[in-house]
Amino acid sequence: MLSDVHGQVALLRRAVAAIDDHGCEEIWCLGDVVDALGAAPSADQEEAVALVASRCAVTLGGNHELWALERGQLSHATRLVLAGWAPRAERHGVLAVHASVIDPLYEFLDSPQVAAASLAELGAHLALFGHTHHPGMWGAAAGVPAPVWVSARTAPPVDLRTYQRALVNPGAIQHDLQPTYLLLDLTARTATWHPVPG
Repeated sequence: MLSDVHGQVALLRRAVAAIDDHGCEEIWCLGDVVDALGAAPSADQEEAVALVASRCAVTLGGNHELWALERGQLSHATRLVLAGWAPRAERHGVLAVHASVIDPLYEFLDSPQVAAASLAELGAHLALFGHTHHPGMWGAAAGVPAPVWVSARTAPPVDLRTYQRALVNPGAIQHDLQPTYLLLDLTARTATWHPVPG
């Protein structure tokens, strides 16, 4: 699982290669492949879109894809690809959203209150989200009144079966952060975060 590439195609290539080394069956991308604010060269953004479109079984559109479309940025062919990406999808019983369950395009899942509202709306056990750039998860356990944040930076692989519902963020493929990706095992129900190799 990847998210928030923001046109960083060199990091994206390394992340995809690392995921391939794990032998993953599918790669999903949770949006913001492009950077509508101009933080990455257009050629890099075009290449990132092409790579994601060719390799990912699920690709979401984020707020940056929407802005790039509204502003007429990037080539016509790339804009056609972006126009086909929605901010929400479901596959293998897992919900994927760019931002949150309630507002899949813009809302930041960055507090227990916001996370609790999304968890309450979540019909499934598990949802994946991006947008915040923070690798980790919000988990709701039985008898616990508020969801807890589990940081990927301190957590070993997380057993998702210990939570009634979970919202999991792979982190971002972005140069100003520690770029991370997520390995999700739907059989073992585990989530494991990895740094993108340098």
